[in-house]
Amino acid sequence: MFTHIPKHHDMLADRVRMEAYQRAIRETVRQDDVVLDLGCGSGILSFLSVLAGARKVYAVDFNAPIVKEARKIAEHNGWGDRIVFLTGALEDLALPEKVDVIVSEILGSLGFDENVVKYLADARERFLKPGGRIVPEWVDLFTVPAEMPEERERHLGTW
Repeated sequence: MFTHIPKHHDMLADRVRMEAYQRAIRETVRQDDVVLDLGCGSGILSFLSVLAGARKVYAVDFNAPIVKEARKIAEHNGWGDRIVFLTGALEDLALPEKVDVIVSEILGSLGFDENVVKYLADARERFLKPGGRIVPEWVDLFTVPAEMPEERERHLGTW
């Protein structure tokens, strides 16, 4: 689903979401921090991390075409030397150093349906320095009772 930049349009165009991430990254990433962008997609969180002062960002995604596009954007903006793009599965990933911050947007529609808990737990255990920080730090899920059979099947049917 998220192979090409146009598929990321809805997330990138969500002003509330993007402003919240920008604010959180600006408040969390410190000058000279090393950041892991888990599931980097279009690279937007990597770019925001560089703008916040990160010395190095490891931008990881299993999807080679989207990583290729994100790399082009980084190079176009002069960040090619500060963002290292890696393609592959997290379980196969090795980094040359521990990171100060992990940023991620693999939340899906319900806050945990893209295996974010599994991936963040693994990344935290293997790559995060003691005292390191994660963005987002937590996710609130609000629900209301509703009867929408098609939407229920679309979002929950695979569970």
